[in-house]
Amino acid sequence: EIVVVDNGSVDGSCEVIKGLKDVVVVELESNCGFAKACNIGAGNCKSPYVLFLNPDTKIYENCFNEIFRYLKNECSEDIAVIGVKIKDDNQQVQRRCAYFPTWRTYVGMVTGLNYIIPKIFPNHFMSDFDHLQSRSVDQVIGAFFLVNNEVYKRLGGFDEKFFVYYEEVDFCYRAKKQNYRTWYLSSASIYHKGGGLSEKVKAERLFYSLRSRLIYAKKHFSGIGYSITVFVTMIIEPIIRVMYSLIRNNPRDVCDIAKGYYMLYVARSR
Repeated sequence: EIVVVDNGSVDGSCEVIKGLKDVVVVELESNCGFAKACNIGAGNCKSPYVLFLNPDTKIYENCFNEIFRYLKNECSEDIAVIGVKIKDDNQQVQRRCAYFPTWRTYVGMVTGLNYIIPKIFPNHFMSDFDHLQSRSVDQVIGAFFLVNNEVYKRLGGFDEKFFVYYEEVDFCYRAKKQNYRTWYLSSASIYHKGGGLSEKVKAERLFYSLRSRLIYAKKHFSGIGYSITVFVTMIIEPIIRVMYSLIRNNPRDVCDIAKGYYMLYVARSR
């Protein structure tokens, strides 16, 4: 069963998709967010597994055969999520599996300490993993996110407080707390362009990314960890972002940063 959720698009693509055979189209009047749209699309699915797939992806040959072979031959009862190898335009493998973030992750990322003392301030993405072997990981990228439907429903799907970004991080974390695993399958692969529509609206992308980061931190960090994350995100990071853009002589980025943070300050003041 193929379900396409049209999240309030205005480019006419929905009409094209309606003409495709064996495709169920769910039209939403407005953009309700990625997490909520996914939950709506998966709401009536009765299959054992549900695949959430971004529109800027291409499935390579034998991808599903490799997944089904793994599920059939391996002990996968405790697997909640499966991700696959992600390739870019140059057929290079993207290292997009990640560790669960902590406040140290954000301090390191913002200040650059993750490059100087990574053992204390670790990277978010698993850059130390070549992504050429299959293994359990904390989380996989949401562009190709295959979930056990029973586990998905048991956990209540994606948390709709995340409009976009971090919904897959949160889901994997909640699954792990229930003793389920996330599995990276290197024998299956897809192409992913990345960015999507958010690539064209940098200020909005920055706003939603930072907003979701803070929602995640409030939900899963200690009080001190959350406070540190808020301070680094709201005070330190915008200064460093602006300074970096000025050094690169990129005033347009400064405008996008200012707009994105203005949206964030307004949202948090409500």
